[in-house]
Amino acid sequence: MSSGARKVLMGVVVVGLFLGSKLYNKTKTQKEVQELLIFGCDREVACQEAVTNHFEACFKESFRMGGRRTSSKLDYDKLVTCINGKGGADYFLSETS
Repeated sequence: MSSGARKVLMGVVVVGLFLGSKLYNKTKTQKEVQELLIFGCDREVACQEAVTNHFEACFKESFRMGGRRTSSKLDYDKLVTCINGKGGADYFLSETS
């Protein structure tokens, strides 16, 4: 294998590891936050249904993957405001409510 091909292969591996790490962190955060919100519903069925039905779409709106020099970020207020709005009730507190 030539020197140029090795460099390209190493570049592909590094980019793959970087993107894999970002995706893993997003998935882990998504699962943990959803579990915490359902736990916070304290057995209120309507609240749990709102989280279950609207979490994925609201999470996509409120989570930023970050970049090479910035970390990922979840905008909690945006997330709970979205769930509250789509669920039709104030299940969670936010700074905007």
